Amino acid sequence: MRCPTFSDLPLPLPGRSGWPWTEESPNHGDTNARLSLPRISIVMPSLNQAQFIEEAIRSVLLQGYDDLEFIIMDGGSTDGTIDIIKKYEPWLSFWVSERDHGQSDALNKGFNRSTGDILAWLNSDDIYCMGALRSVGRCYQLHPETGLLYGDSEVIDANGAVTDRIKGQEADLESLLVRNVIPQPSAFFSRTAFEKSGGINTDLHFIMDYELWLRMMMQGIRSYYISQLLSQFRWYQVSKSGSYSTQFGYEYLSFVEKLFRDRQNDRLIKTKLKAFHYAFTMIMACNGRGADDDDILRALVLWTQHLEQYLDDYLKDPKLWADSLYRIGNAYCLQGDMRKGRRYLSKSIEVDKRFDNMAIPGWLVSYLGNHAYGWYASTLQVASPLARRLQS
Repeated sequence: MRCPTFSDLPLPLPGRSGWPWTEESPNHGDTNARLSLPRISIVMPSLNQAQFIEEAIRSVLLQGYDDLEFIIMDGGSTDGTIDIIKKYEPWLSFWVSERDHGQSDALNKGFNRSTGDILAWLNSDDIYCMGALRSVGRCYQLHPETGLLYGDSEVIDANGAVTDRIKGQEADLESLLVRNVIPQPSAFFSRTAFEKSGGINTDLHFIMDYELWLRMMMQGIRSYYISQLLSQFRWYQVSKSGSYSTQFGYEYLSFVEKLFRDRQNDRLIKTKLKAFHYAFTMIMACNGRGADDDDILRALVLWTQHLEQYLDDYLKDPKLWADSLYRIGNAYCLQGDMRKGRRYLSKSIEVDKRFDNMAIPGWLVSYLGNHAYGWYASTLQVASPLARRLQS
């Protein structure tokens, strides 16, 4: 499909300007080079995103990429989304609105219909940056052996204001297990890599992208990172990413448990414990996002049971063990259970007696009561980059 120009598309919404409303990606350069660029298939899953989907659609169509296939899989929207999709129907390769079994199911259906050499999905509230597809196509042209290619992404709020930047980095399986450094809207993968890894796991609803990257790595698929801004990822309170932090963590925890149950390898003990640690810190991220006390306490009980279950392994990595105990104690203190919090802070100090163990000042402040501890923890988080890293 030939990418439309700005003049081909419907007029922008009143009051909207800039990319992708009144600007388009330049389509210039050597004609022969353009003709040899691989076909890119973009699948956009959608459900009741009328507030954002038109901007997302335009950010795909105005890329100026010659060989583009654009598919929209809507899950049965009732909020005006369908009317917006119909406005852009002449430039879509395929679209449908029907009930599905969730985002993962919709994506697999879309990719099964696609014909591109390079695949990606863009959620209907995210945005591609100007010229992103041309950069991706050229990278695959220069590095055809690449299975998974990704760049950086900006975080934007519901109004489109930039609030953060997600910086990618080169990754292998072990490093990716302990931190997801691949922002989904900025990730592209070859059809070969997608099919070899088995596609998207439809049992997952929150970490399907992360789990797909990990399976690609386990298959030995080559990844390639480009230090370039490719997308804007919209994070706001009612988005899936902004509202379900515990579910992200629990899905990842289940994946890690299964992965290392099937892979008993002493060489991977440290990576395994770091992966578990990452899962539990994702779960506990709900602490500052409105989770109720029962949810937090259930997570803390699960974490302590995990430490007991893998005690022999943690004895080989006392620093990570101490950090886990510190985080548990810190969370109990923030919940107001100072006695239990002190107990875990004390255990952390017993395991790791270094002067920079964050449990030491926390243990002392805990004797001043929960109000003092809350003030201490919030002040420490603002004042110290180290504390932010430990408590994130």
